[in-house]
Amino acid sequence: MSCRGKKRAYAQMLAALLLCVLYILFCSCSIKREDSERVRAAMRDLPVIDDESAAAPIRYPLTLTSKHMEENGCPVNYPYICDSGMSLLNMNVNKAFVEFAEECEPNGGSIDYDIEFNRYGLLSVNMIYMSDTGELMYNSLADFDCDTGKRVRLSDCFGTGSHPFEKLSEMVEKYMEANNLTLIANLPEIDDTTMFSFRSGGIDLMFREYELCTYDAGAISIRIHASSVSSLISSDGLLNRLSE
Repeated sequence: MSCRGKKRAYAQMLAALLLCVLYILFCSCSIKREDSERVRAAMRDLPVIDDESAAAPIRYPLTLTSKHMEENGCPVNYPYICDSGMSLLNMNVNKAFVEFAEECEPNGGSIDYDIEFNRYGLLSVNMIYMSDTGELMYNSLADFDCDTGKRVRLSDCFGTGSHPFEKLSEMVEKYMEANNLTLIANLPEIDDTTMFSFRSGGIDLMFREYELCTYDAGAISIRIHASSVSSLISSDGLLNRLSE
């Protein structure tokens, strides 16, 4: 074969090879388009779940059981939420009991609880330290927003930008006067350390023995109706749920 013939054959071979490469690329693109169409068709067949319905607010009583642990040698009985999606809430409930055990520094006895409120996505737990003879030694309240799983404070009841503490102090003073109760010292400052519990229609401010009055007056609970402080409640205040 002449040199010119060899060159022609070589050019024909390269052209054929190029055609093969182009054909393969064309087939690959077609397959990808078909796959994309199948994926889009499958996605169209999936049920559509909007964010709001997927994270619907909790307005039913939670299902609770008890769990047990030990802190500083003291047996602790604490609530556990059985409903699905409550891992963060359970973590924060457990954390509240660990902090309570550290606060009351138990020496013998045991720690237990009472559920004070469990409705409208709000949970109030009374943490109780009892002696070996069953005497109440110390207690504290922990309150939770079940929608977020977070522990909440008194200011959260009223919401962003609200300033309720001065008004609440006035209401406590009026309660003391109306019930002929005498303060043993100055009125404790009402702030986010003040204990409270959710109630139907409002909250109860809770004071231990000796916090307001002498021992014979016992622990004092003062009801704050949401309707009586409605002007102090912002749109994101938790009290809105209790006034629905």
